[in-house]
Amino acid sequence: MTPTKVPYGIQEEYKKKLNKLMETHKRVDGIKLRCASQLVPVLRRGDKSKLRLCVNYKFTLNDHIEDEPYMFPTCNEQLEKLRGQMYTVLDMEGAFNQIVVDTNTGELLTVATPEGYAQPTRLPFGIKTAPKIFQSNMDKLIHGMDGKSPVPATACIVDDICITGATPQEHFNNVNELLSRLDSAGLKLNAAKCKFYQHQVKFLGKIIDKDGQHVDQDTVAAIVNMPPPTDEKTLSSFLGHMSWIGKHIPDIRTARAPLDALLKKEEKFIWTEQHSQAFEQCKKMASSAATLAHYDDNLPLVLTTDASPVGLGACLSHKVEEDGKTFLKPLYYASCSLKASEKNYAQVDREGLAVFWATKYFRQFLQCRSFELHTDCSALKRIFGPKNDLGGCASSRLNRWAAALSGFDFQVVHIKGTSNRVCDSLSRLPSPHTDTYQLSAMSVCSSVSCLAQLP
Repeated sequence: MTPTKVPYGIQEEYKKKLNKLMETHKRVDGIKLRCASQLVPVLRRGDKSKLRLCVNYKFTLNDHIEDEPYMFPTCNEQLEKLRGQMYTVLDMEGAFNQIVVDTNTGELLTVATPEGYAQPTRLPFGIKTAPKIFQSNMDKLIHGMDGKSPVPATACIVDDICITGATPQEHFNNVNELLSRLDSAGLKLNAAKCKFYQHQVKFLGKIIDKDGQHVDQDTVAAIVNMPPPTDEKTLSSFLGHMSWIGKHIPDIRTARAPLDALLKKEEKFIWTEQHSQAFEQCKKMASSAATLAHYDDNLPLVLTTDASPVGLGACLSHKVEEDGKTFLKPLYYASCSLKASEKNYAQVDREGLAVFWATKYFRQFLQCRSFELHTDCSALKRIFGPKNDLGGCASSRLNRWAAALSGFDFQVVHIKGTSNRVCDSLSRLPSPHTDTYQLSAMSVCSSVSCLAQLP
């Protein structure tokens, strides 16, 4: 391919980046090449100083590269590791460019630049397997290799790393150990983006401290200041921002449902008063997004569920004691709508479905440990209890769900309906239903004092 033409407005910055890029490339004769890909300038938010040079392998190599068989971690999985007192964030200099490639691979990765053809000696941006290759190497380094033990309380997504510890000394030890491993591997950090021994840091777009995860106020401000969408593109941008903070807001899917409907293929983009109300409601909910508490293996878990004629609700909580009183401290809460057929279930069956759905979703938290299941349906205490007292007297679906739940270690506790306010409201204002019962909105309360006391 021929080189990409560079806009005049960024040519000076492009030249600087290209000269730096050529330090890790070697010039080659284009006549002998089997293939070459275009070098593309990418601007971040229109800032020339944040220009990044990537390679467009879409039409050359990516379709012919076998996918890397590696399970990429999710942001939520990494954030769950960060319960601690102090925090350090590290940023890798150049990320993928720190991985060396052999000569044969470099030949296939050849880049067409305005100054001729260049063969990379380091892994470039643009290869579809590059994130997994880099992540797998970082995981090996953090989790331990060559007989080394894992570095505790360390989260990593590609080139972003966050380290914490239960005490300041433990945090200090974890940081020193990881820095030692990075140095031994010959990996470099971007000093300008590293922050050491902080009480609060920004990581993966969230604000992290000892109390939990907070929504970044810059994100909230961007949402609140957005004008009403004028087309599908601007609406998608707004909903994308809402999705990013959606797990901090209960029932966000219910509030944004009219806006989601506008993006359906069969719908024309016609903005009405209903959409304006939904738009403003989403903004209001974004400004009051809650804090997600850190999950603690040492605290007992409580799963509270409820069902209404239209939906299901669930709340996953820690049971904590404070000043001699016992409270529920929510970690996540969720809701979903019922299918048309499920709305015809008897109420006891809907309550059973709420238990089955919530347990299935939160299984990563609930498996391999005991927990309490709180429900305001007294029949479920007997059906889902250890003896299944009703046995064949219950409906076949309840018995199937009871069999499916037998793999969990839990105790059923009956609570009064008046004590189940959170889940009851979630079930009556459900989020749009999906066949797989996907979690629609998760949120936690940062203050224990505002939660209802257990009976």
